[in-house]
Amino acid sequence: LALPFLIQYPLEYFKGAFNFGRKFIHMWSVNFQFLPENIFQSKIFSIGLILGQLFTLYLFYKYVWSRMENATVSLNTNANETVYVMLTANFIGIVFCRSLHYQFYVWYHFSIVYLLWQTKYATTIKFITLLAIEIAWNQHHPEAWSAVVLLVSHLSLLFGLFSKGFKSDNVWKGSRGD
Repeated sequence: LALPFLIQYPLEYFKGAFNFGRKFIHMWSVNFQFLPENIFQSKIFSIGLILGQLFTLYLFYKYVWSRMENATVSLNTNANETVYVMLTANFIGIVFCRSLHYQFYVWYHFSIVYLLWQTKYATTIKFITLLAIEIAWNQHHPEAWSAVVLLVSHLSLLFGLFSKGFKSDNVWKGSRGD
């Protein structure tokens, strides 16, 4: 999708897409409300989130995605594996996003149920996590407690996704919805 922009305006595209000097408005950020604004705005925090995201993507690549039944993309790659990789990669970006605003929930909330059901959590835990995320997003104006609820829910889901793939090389067998 980016190719037309990259061909015609490559520098402008990268400057806009990866604008590390951008300042986010702390009071409207749904996540990290429990942090003081000076930490939220700091370069160290921003760089830490980017490094955390890259490290987590690496861990998922090494211990989860590459151990799937069809680890290389081919005509044999099943739809569940493709969707799983795409949605977990997107979710990792959400977890490490410095500033989540209300409109962000629209483009990832559909994936939460799918991702929760990819974990080994009990159904009760899945529903509690889903409810906690919903409550956190529906707190207006964002508060410190709702940001903590959102972060803990996100990290819990991320851990569930990672531990499912980390514990067994065969977790994908039989998970095709047959």
